[in-house]
Amino acid sequence: MTQLLHDEEHNRIIGVKTEDRDHYADLIIDASGAASHLKGWLNLDNTTLATAHIKHSYIFLSRLYKPPDNIGKNTITIMHQTNNPYGGLLSPIENNLYILTLYTVGQHPLPDKDPEFLDHTLKLSDPMIYPLLKHATPMSEIHPFKFPGP
Repeated sequence: MTQLLHDEEHNRIIGVKTEDRDHYADLIIDASGAASHLKGWLNLDNTTLATAHIKHSYIFLSRLYKPPDNIGKNTITIMHQTNNPYGGLLSPIENNLYILTLYTVGQHPLPDKDPEFLDHTLKLSDPMIYPLLKHATPMSEIHPFKFPGP
């Protein structure tokens, strides 16, 4: 986004401009947080805007695997659900390796040791990753990443 689109006659924001085109909308939400340019675009540098903070927390664990045979070149994404806070992503990368990333929303635990890490894919809303990697060779340590919310 490069700027806001303003309807001067009705004094309201009607969309946003990006590098390639204009996007019109009835509702525009700035979710860029502290990096927001909104106050500058509105010439409100000395004004306090109403804000809402959404508390969130994401924990990611990733590991590289080398499957024993070709399991295809598709990326598999299993998103968390309302009744299941766990998700996973299996994606092919270079040298016939795959990266498995497990994540959780909120303060739910994720296993960071063997064999629980791979076994955890059975807890996803669809367990389809497990059979693809159950005979795979781990090629890295399990790497944790944590993004705590405000």
